Amino acid sequence: MLVRVDHTLDYLYSREVFCEPVTIRLRPRDDPFQTLRRWDCTIDPQPAGVSDFRDLDGNLIRRVWFEGLTDHLRIQSSIEVETLCSDPFQYLLASEAAVIPIRLDAIEQTLAATYSRPGTLSPRIAELANDLQRQAGKQTTRFLPALAAHLHATIAFVVRPSGDPWPAEKTLAERTGSCRDIAVLFCEVCRASGLPARFVSGYAVDPDHAGCHHLHAWCEVYLPGAGWRGFDPTLGLAVADRHVALASSRLPALAAPTSGIFRGTGVTSELQAHVNILTDS
Repeated sequence: MLVRVDHTLDYLYSREVFCEPVTIRLRPRDDPFQTLRRWDCTIDPQPAGVSDFRDLDGNLIRRVWFEGLTDHLRIQSSIEVETLCSDPFQYLLASEAAVIPIRLDAIEQTLAATYSRPGTLSPRIAELANDLQRQAGKQTTRFLPALAAHLHATIAFVVRPSGDPWPAEKTLAERTGSCRDIAVLFCEVCRASGLPARFVSGYAVDPDHAGCHHLHAWCEVYLPGAGWRGFDPTLGLAVADRHVALASSRLPALAAPTSGIFRGTGVTSELQAHVNILTDS
């Protein structure tokens, strides 16, 4: 599927400020699951300097810095991506990953440790993990879709355009949350089950509803023999060719579309975001 996305971020300030360096994570991945055909990024005011690099998570980062004062910052990202994964279960899982808890070799354990460590010791999250494991017969490939389907069915989705993700315990207790809240909960249930998991930001594509959308969030789980595999608990499904990934990390803040600060006294700020998605099947 060919996906075109125009994503505009307008930061508006009540008076002129000095923008410290801004980190931009709007360049899509280019990997076996999606091919990046084009990425254009325009910034107003024009930066004094631009640097492109990969971060520790392998995300493609653009860092920009400025001279002088401004009362606004506009970042416009325009992409064209071909999504390639028609079957999210087309892999040969290693035998040591077939049953929970999965077994990682020494090198994998070292590399996956950051993604495997639970961020919470919540008894309710551990209980949910154990219940779903029992229902899935400890089978990894049954547990992950079951977890995505369970959260989709039991957590009411709400649009929350701004703010950090809620702690997993809060989303589970209130049974409501945005896509990023539900993604954090999915990751924590996976980690409570001994599965390395990370937060992903990007776009979810609905060919039947082209036009205005929001940035989306989901999860990836590392499976020996299969690598990182995506699951979207907001939609209740395994990720295939209707998702475009931008960035991923254990910490949601390190997968946010932008990050940075400004300097100014008594200044208020406002963010206006617009996402438009079009597809060609």
